Amino acid sequence: MEKTFFLSLVIAVYNEGEGLYKLVERIQSSLKEYEGNYEVILIDDRSPDNSWEILCELAAQHEELKIVRFIRNFGQHPALSAGMKLARGEYVVLMDCDLQDEPENIIPMYEKMKAEGKYIIYAKRKRRKDPFRKRFTSKLYNKLLSILSGMEVDPEIGTFRLMHKVVVDSFNKLPENRRYVGGLFYWLGFD
Repeated sequence: MEKTFFLSLVIAVYNEGEGLYKLVERIQSSLKEYEGNYEVILIDDRSPDNSWEILCELAAQHEELKIVRFIRNFGQHPALSAGMKLARGEYVVLMDCDLQDEPENIIPMYEKMKAEGKYIIYAKRKRRKDPFRKRFTSKLYNKLLSILSGMEVDPEIGTFRLMHKVVVDSFNKLPENRRYVGGLFYWLGFD
């Protein structure tokens, strides 16, 4: 009989190589007290470094890791979309691979979601480790997106979020094939 996964983590991988060891270690450490089952879906967006080889090594050692490799580089949003289609958990976490999204926050986010009866919890960064140029262009992009779309887009909210399966199922039904993940979650309108 197949395991029913309670929690799925979906992570796009690009040029992370050696950092993948630390990522898996921190995920396992942060979920060791967690009583449910979980899976970690890592989508290699055709990294030119040794990310795929390391993912294969890690997947052979850890049964909760599921790995997929794209045939070419499609980008972070298609990778996250592909991972959400594979996710089997009642709750799904999206997070970045570079550990700017801290796995230690997953359980507190889940507890907050349950306490407040929400369908989606976003993590807001207090401090970003990105270079000034990236922070500036990100803020400019989000401001322009807010103006053009009519949605209030917070530039400090990145990929890191926890969602109920209802949200993921709704997202997966959308017909768009060129997806901006953050914008589509705003558009879906879940509390």
